[in-house]
Order: sequence, then C-alpha cells, then structure tokens
Amino acid sequence: NTPIVFLSGSADSHHQLVLAVGDSPTVMQQLSFKVSTLDELRTMANRASDYGVEGFRPWDHGNAWSVYFFDPQGNLVEVYMDTIFHVAQPHGRMLDLSLTDQEILNNTFNAIKDDPTFGYMEDWQARIKQKLYDNSN
Repeated sequence: NTPIVFLSGSADSHHQLVLAVGDSPTVMQQLSFKVSTLDELRTMANRASDYGVEGFRPWDHGNAWSVYFFDPQGNLVEVYMDTIFHVAQPHGRMLDLSLTDQEILNNTFNAIKDDPTFGYMEDWQARIKQKLYDNSN
C-alpha cells in the first residue's frame, strides 16, 4: 500500500496536490483538467476514444468522476469533474458514462454511502474553510 497524501489550500478543492511515496515513477504523475458537467466529460471521453488513446479509463472516485488516458508523448492526462459528495481517497471504481446523469449520481451514492468518511462536499468544504481560515487555532 503506497502512502499517499492529498493536499489543498482551498476550501473549494478536495486536493490541489497529491504526494505519494515510491521508488519509481507512478501513474500519479499526471496533468488534470477540470470540466463542469458530465456532458463535457463524455465529450472529452469520446474524443479520447475516437483518437484511440492508450490507457483509456473512466473512473468514479466518489468525490469526482474522471477519464484517464495517455497523450501521444506518454503523459497521463485526467479530465474530471467534482461530484456533490466527499469520501476519503484513494477510492475508486469503473465509471459507465453511457448511463444518464441521474444513474451515475445514484451509482456513486450507493457505492460510497456506507463509507465512514462519506459526506456531502458542501459540509466538507465548510469544515475545511473553518480549518483554513480560523486563526484562533
């Protein structure tokens, strides 16, 4: 099990930087691009698939939906959008983008609702905001 830490200096982002311990380069070295809707994520997934990219993988992290693939130079690329949920990372399972938005949301909820770290992103953001900006600690 690789030790991994997710870091953020913003209450609006579950992580801006990820640090992992390892002896060699890992798939954690990636470029990530954020989209706003599942339709935008599907569009990027379709484009990547149409170009026949290597390593194509749609993934449900619980707190984000992602599509991973390698660009022509071999760099790992992630296109993602945040969900309304929070769950501790790492977490993940395959994502079926052929489902409707509501089906994807329901599947994600059902997959993570029993996790002890499950919550809604707005509640997590409020707690992080208090930790980041409360100078009385």
